[in-house]
Amino acid sequence: MTDKQKDAGVDKRHSRLGIASVVMCIAIPVLWISVIVSALVIGTQSRSIGNSFGIGGLIFAILAPVMHFVGAIIGIAGFFSKETKNFYPTVGTVLNLLLGLSGILIIVLIATNLKFGFH
Repeated sequence: MTDKQKDAGVDKRHSRLGIASVVMCIAIPVLWISVIVSALVIGTQSRSIGNSFGIGGLIFAILAPVMHFVGAIIGIAGFFSKETKNFYPTVGTVLNLLLGLSGILIIVLIATNLKFGFH
């Protein structure tokens, strides 16, 4: 932004990295839910394509916290531009960290309650 623009009162534009971070925190749960719903609608009988969707949903659920932390890093990177607003980087970073930490907590809780046939 030039000095003339600052003097004229031109607003800063929104951070593209921040917007990408917000899009990631919205898209990841939506995609995961759509994969799970697809698996349930198709069915999970033996040798069904629904089983593949179910396995894909499980893998996606395990990788989702990692993707949320990548979104948080992208949001943090959006803070370093002095020529952009910080609204979207803040929202994207906070939401991605909350969803990533909650995903890890759910995975840890499920993993600690599995018995694997051992007593």
